[in-house]
Amino acid sequence: MTESRYQRKLFHYKTGEPLTPHPDIMSGDLSWEMLPDNTAVTCQLITNDGKNMKKNGELGNEIIEARIMDQRCFKTDILYAVEYIKFGFKTVGTTRASLINSPLPNDFKPE
Repeated sequence: MTESRYQRKLFHYKTGEPLTPHPDIMSGDLSWEMLPDNTAVTCQLITNDGKNMKKNGELGNEIIEARIMDQRCFKTDILYAVEYIKFGFKTVGTTRASLINSPLPNDFKPE
């Protein structure tokens, strides 16, 4: 496999330790590598029917910071369960690999 699209810029959300994508687990068309649990990401949330959603629950575009909790591979993408902060509380949402921005901002600091 060639160099990861994430260019060695994956980090554990709490410790800041470097993480590596799973090189042997990919979407069915081999376009997306699976990110490990607890990877810190910036992403666009989606609703259950795939529409872009802001973290306040309204439809629309908003890039947020989150952590990967779980994942499922599909033919052309990977669906992720992510945890993020909404109104001061940890909340679970969903995103797709194609909606994860990488690398993380330079000012990323673990929790």
